[in-house]
Amino acid sequence: MSSNNSHILVQLNRELPFVKAVFDVIEGRSDLDTVVHILKSEEQAYGVFIHANEFHALWGLSLVPKQKPLNASEMLALARTDWDKFRENYIEVGASSLNALNQFQLKLNCFLDATSLVLQGSEFANECLLTLDDGSIWTFSFREWGEYLFEWANHNEWMQQFGSFNEAAFAFYCDKIINDYQQWANIAFAAIKQKCSI
Repeated sequence: MSSNNSHILVQLNRELPFVKAVFDVIEGRSDLDTVVHILKSEEQAYGVFIHANEFHALWGLSLVPKQKPLNASEMLALARTDWDKFRENYIEVGASSLNALNQFQLKLNCFLDATSLVLQGSEFANECLLTLDDGSIWTFSFREWGEYLFEWANHNEWMQQFGSFNEAAFAFYCDKIINDYQQWANIAFAAIKQKCSI
């Protein structure tokens, strides 16, 4: 965050149903099931799905299906049992895959606009991966996830009122920029894990 407004902590937008639900749990007014329900609804609405990362062989890979659409959940299950067959269905996203990267960024930004799911890269990239409704699979380094959050925050009207940010803040120091970050992250991760265990 820039030095002239580094003392201003971001207050996440409680008008968003997901944010409100998380803080309702923190403040003892609701339960985790409500957060999970809203998260699942937002995933369906925007075609962005969070998976608790049990697929460590995928770390560092972002993959698009050779034939769309694929059911990414079925493909992730296949990755656990038959890696070669799984890989036959996908092409790795490279720097030249501008269309796939743009499509991902667009969908992710819409999802983040709806949820403000700000989880720092050093936590999120270790725990989670994302899939889109076209079957593509996206994993991140700490810094890559920080860069995606940085790009979103610097274009999001709500976040802009709190100043400018940098990638490193979102990769490693969300507790320095987001008010009540640790409580927020604990409930958000609990909701993700519960959703993924259902």
